[in-house]
Amino acid sequence: MNRTNHGTVGRRRFLAALAAGGVTTVVAGCLGDAPAATPTTAQDDTDALPTDSGEASGDTSLAGSCAAAFGDTDQRYDPGDRPLVATFVYPMAGAVFEERSSDTEAVTAIGYAAAEDGQYEQTLRVTQRGPVDEEDVGERYVQRDGWEAGGTVTYDGGERAVAVRRTDDTAVAWVFGIPGSDGTYEIEVRTAVGAGDPCPDTYDAVCERVSRSFQPR
Repeated sequence: MNRTNHGTVGRRRFLAALAAGGVTTVVAGCLGDAPAATPTTAQDDTDALPTDSGEASGDTSLAGSCAAAFGDTDQRYDPGDRPLVATFVYPMAGAVFEERSSDTEAVTAIGYAAAEDGQYEQTLRVTQRGPVDEEDVGERYVQRDGWEAGGTVTYDGGERAVAVRRTDDTAVAWVFGIPGSDGTYEIEVRTAVGAGDPCPDTYDAVCERVSRSFQPR
């Protein structure tokens, strides 16, 4: 009798534990106490979830959010009948919101991640000025306060010195000169924060990929 009662209690404990997901092994016999529960795989997975300081899916950094806004695929800008001596590529996630030209300057502005009131979280502005008197535009800019040497870019088979300016983590500009049929033209590629959060590391990367993409028309 005692053995039967003991077996009934054991089976009840086993079924209760099984229903709770706490048993992963098979009972050796029909009677007797159920074996001690062992941790389940699901519990192990829960322990491995990312924390707030995050690994696999933790907090998104500012640089990550900007990189996502610009995207990693480029498209070549079509100037149409605008007086540009060269074309360039830009991250294709953007929208061209300004195209302004005069006798001495042509500006193309592109916005990324639309915000309220027609603003964008990030902006890319490409400006062509000229023709200018100085042939080595990058070297001239390096002599100015706030500018530094940024290496070179290749344009139409020639190396062009680049000057770089970083403004309080809110903007990065690359400037260099390219030859045109009537003289040298100054090119400025500037990436800056708009209505979003700044991330200068991404600005540098975007300025570089746009600057290195220039080709004669």
